[in-house]
Amino acid sequence: METDVKILENETAKDVLENIQEAVLLFPDYESLHSGIAKELYNRNRVVQEYFEEAAHITGLPVTRLLFNASESELRSLPDAYVLLFLVHAATTAYIRSKDITLSAVGGYGLGAYGALHAARAYTFADGLYLISKWAAAYYELLQEKNFKKISVSNCSLKDLKKNLSKQDKELIMLSEKVSDDVFFITGTRSVVEIFEEDFMPLHPESVIVELPLEGGLYADLAPESNAQFKQYLEKVEFKDAESVCFSAHVSEDLITAQQIKDFIIKQPFLYQDRVQLIERYAAYQNFIVPFADEALIQQLRARYPEKNIIAVL
Repeated sequence: METDVKILENETAKDVLENIQEAVLLFPDYESLHSGIAKELYNRNRVVQEYFEEAAHITGLPVTRLLFNASESELRSLPDAYVLLFLVHAATTAYIRSKDITLSAVGGYGLGAYGALHAARAYTFADGLYLISKWAAAYYELLQEKNFKKISVSNCSLKDLKKNLSKQDKELIMLSEKVSDDVFFITGTRSVVEIFEEDFMPLHPESVIVELPLEGGLYADLAPESNAQFKQYLEKVEFKDAESVCFSAHVSEDLITAQQIKDFIIKQPFLYQDRVQLIERYAAYQNFIVPFADEALIQQLRARYPEKNIIAVL
């Protein structure tokens, strides 16, 4: 049995890999990054090692030390964390392709969208590293200059959230992600988010609010200057039509043409994302491969698709 892939059903990993000819990939966000991620995959596969070596050469980062030996705080720090997650996703795609598995569709939410577009061969690995490093640098600079806050709100309805948010300045606070039917993310300037909390909680004491790390992204149009700074770098990247159907939690249409993909990359860091909608778009497929996902995402997939094969790359 191969220890770098685990089937979350009753079959062994070896049997699953030998029997799968087609699959879909779903890449998770920044929150999936943890110390030791992809270590087994790296130790056992030369194709994965080659990706790590190329990334180290292009970026100058000590990628193996950061991914396998750094502390959680060092690993997850910007701007390097975004580059490292993209590397893990790209190397995992190469590993899956080395098993002669056809990727009929790919998708991702948050930073996972960059890995998904690379898996669809919309741009090269080198261009993907360039893109993500430029966005990471722009976003890191933004966080040094402005005081934002990001929270999750659970045990609440979308209707109640929108009713309360309508009282706030839409340019300073925004509902940024639907994680499940009763869990949402809100981002904005710290002062306005805290006003929202003060107004919302007395009316909905059953709800739970938790502050989230900003490294996971804002996903709201709160920083147009960073978007403009990032946009200038896209002209240096050769975008191509996707070779696989490409889904995103940020937009409802499939990403197919080079122009669609380029337009999406320009807007992606600031778009509302709907993880529930993303999962629904996989209904037509049988075999799911989910690299290094958090347990909550796996449980969402299993609850929605109990009859399907859900494979977690560990």
